[in-house]
Amino acid sequence: MVKDFDLFRLSSSKDAVDICSNTLRRYNKDGLPFYRMGKAVFISKKELQFFILQKSEKRSAAELLKMGSRAKQTDTLCRMFSLGEKTQNA
Repeated sequence: MVKDFDLFRLSSSKDAVDICSNTLRRYNKDGLPFYRMGKAVFISKKELQFFILQKSEKRSAAELLKMGSRAKQTDTLCRMFSLGEKTQNA
């Protein structure tokens, strides 16, 4: 018996992994592999998990870069206007 069979049908994705099939089609365009057998389309749960984790790591890294550039901009503005602290209470 095969215990590690983790494929699910695209048409039953909402029940299997609680993700809309349209979202999975978008993920396929972004690189998530689909497996076709006739008209049926299958997706691996393990590959989906890896894809989502990888995507969230990229997003987190991009957000950190944005935050870093905002902090640099704030520091630059503070120096330009000779503000001693980044936040001043009125």
